[in-house]
Amino acid sequence: MLARHHGGRGGGTSPRRRLAAVVLATTLTMSVLGGHAANAAERPSAAHAAERPSAGVVPPVAVNKGGALLAEAFKGDSSALSRLNRPKGTPKTAPRSAKEAQLEAKKKAVQRNQRSYWDAEQAGTGANATPENSLLSAGSAPPEPDTSECLAREDSNRLDGVTLNRSLWCIRYRLGTSFFRVQSGGIPVYVGQVTMEFTGVAVGRRDARTMVVYYKAVPGSVDYDLPTEDRAKAPAWGMTIGADCSDTSCSRIGNPIYKTWAHWNTDDTWWSWDITSDETASNNPDDVLHHGWYFAFEGSGSEYIHGGARTAERIIRCDSATYFKFGQTTYPKACINAEVIPHLQYSTTSEAHGAVAEHIQTAQNEPHNTWPITYLPKRIPGKFTGDINDPGLHRVAPESANYSDNEKERLAACNRTGNYDAITGMPPYTTATHDCDEYPFRITVEGAASPDWDFSVRAVPLSQNRSAGSSLNVYVVSDRILYDYDEFWVEIIDGTSGGGGGSGGGDPSDTEPPSITCPPDVTSTSITPDLGQPTTSDNVDPTVTVTSDAPSAFPYGTSIVTWRAVDDSGNVATCTQRVSIRFKFTGFYHEGQYVGDYDWALNTAPTSLTLGFRLTNYADNPITSPSVITSVAWDANPDPGYTIEEPVFNATTGRFEIRTSVPKGFNDNARTFTVNLTDGSSHSVVIDFQTV
Repeated sequence: MLARHHGGRGGGTSPRRRLAAVVLATTLTMSVLGGHAANAAERPSAAHAAERPSAGVVPPVAVNKGGALLAEAFKGDSSALSRLNRPKGTPKTAPRSAKEAQLEAKKKAVQRNQRSYWDAEQAGTGANATPENSLLSAGSAPPEPDTSECLAREDSNRLDGVTLNRSLWCIRYRLGTSFFRVQSGGIPVYVGQVTMEFTGVAVGRRDARTMVVYYKAVPGSVDYDLPTEDRAKAPAWGMTIGADCSDTSCSRIGNPIYKTWAHWNTDDTWWSWDITSDETASNNPDDVLHHGWYFAFEGSGSEYIHGGARTAERIIRCDSATYFKFGQTTYPKACINAEVIPHLQYSTTSEAHGAVAEHIQTAQNEPHNTWPITYLPKRIPGKFTGDINDPGLHRVAPESANYSDNEKERLAACNRTGNYDAITGMPPYTTATHDCDEYPFRITVEGAASPDWDFSVRAVPLSQNRSAGSSLNVYVVSDRILYDYDEFWVEIIDGTSGGGGGSGGGDPSDTEPPSITCPPDVTSTSITPDLGQPTTSDNVDPTVTVTSDAPSAFPYGTSIVTWRAVDDSGNVATCTQRVSIRFKFTGFYHEGQYVGDYDWALNTAPTSLTLGFRLTNYADNPITSPSVITSVAWDANPDPGYTIEEPVFNATTGRFEIRTSVPKGFNDNARTFTVNLTDGSSHSVVIDFQTV
């Protein structure tokens, strides 16, 4: 999905908005955004207006029944009503802690599978790269085409709506009032209900700590599910709709909107309210505060006593970070929708950054197949699989020590300096045409210098690396990624979207992919082995375009190479090839002599021997770190007295040495001694034990 992100709402405050500060008599609800009073037929009685929840009270959560959110209304004699246990509102509370609110929002996003994808293609490249291409503005109606895109989503008609991205949330649902007759003893009996379908949208501003909340009834959607005697009267009954927030550090600008059910049934107006955040209430960096906002609604009319209700809270995050800037434009204050897992998205088929996307894809899925080489399993973060514990990335300030340390470590791995040598560092590359790309990004806590995570470097075309970097810089502004706070992830797709490329041409009736058969799997001690070529064919086109994601040099271990065939109509077929790169192993030695199978004489006392072997890399340089040895073992468990000591490297002989001993009780038998290495290979020697 291509999710655009938007921002500023436009300068100034309209006269209609300034009316929000004017509160007239409670018997007259002003339409603040519309700039006019409701007509006399729409006005609730003074008694009903006084019953509406005040700004300092949070209404109870509405009952969700039959696909509608329902407030409740009751009628009966005073004795019965006095015994009725009606739900009540609660006072607003202090703002929740940032850590608790952030975790709660993440849990909701994971539980509801709410993810957003900011496509790197939409930022443009070079001088055209700007967040203005993707920032929303909030005006008298919610922004398009994002609102329509959001409401078209299947999950927008869920109780919790859908978070399209950090800028926009939407919902399609029903709300109304259910009516009860209260019997003696306070027992309510259901009479019926009146409901309307509505659409709701919440848009974060980028020029203020404000979330703009929109509401619109769907004309013709009011349903009167009532007995005959009430059905005729119900269109003159009313419903008041508004938006508010649940803590004392936020407030609402704009009065609730009252209309009769008859008028709601013909209304096609977007009504809106501002949920604002008080930065002076925050003790957090960047004045971060989280708030919960909701739609509040309450019916009125007839002899029923109406109670207010609200939708479930949606968590937003507001900040006053001053470092969001692009060119001469700054975005010093903003609010965003927090209940979403935000992603930066790259495509492997993009002409602008495809090589970078392939690098990140390999780093996320096959970290053991990346440079620099380590002899322990790599852990590289930033991919979200649906697990709440999937580690994301966190942005750091460019002037921070973390940022500069990441750059130093990257350069060392790229140039085989510092902790990286000709074995572990990345092979040389042509700097005139290529950059050394790193993942996780230099701008993250999890970058190359992180003590907790591993990283990857790869040579990629210079222009693509810089295009991808430019998109990253625009993304963190567009998605409002705060320093050392917000978590984001990176999604790699195998196709283009938005402004990204496409094949073009070809036969439009050709929908059959080509055929491709990969070359045989390869095992080699060279890091640049000959992979061969796949065989291909197509039902229409005489030739197809063949590419692969094979690196310029392979790391030790087993890598999966994906070969890709594309015909002229853009149909794609793939296959995979296993490429295993091994250390050079020169066999086992004992007392300086090469041994194959070995006869070991055991006397009555425990005895021991030392087995040695030499490992070299592709350039015949010795490998000296024992960490390349993952395990050593006999093929059977011996009696007590058996030992295998830790492998050590003997600089004099240039070999690893492993000392092992067994008691006489190991018996006359042939046993296998095996050494397992981090390149995935195993090497064994058979030893025939002979008791003397």
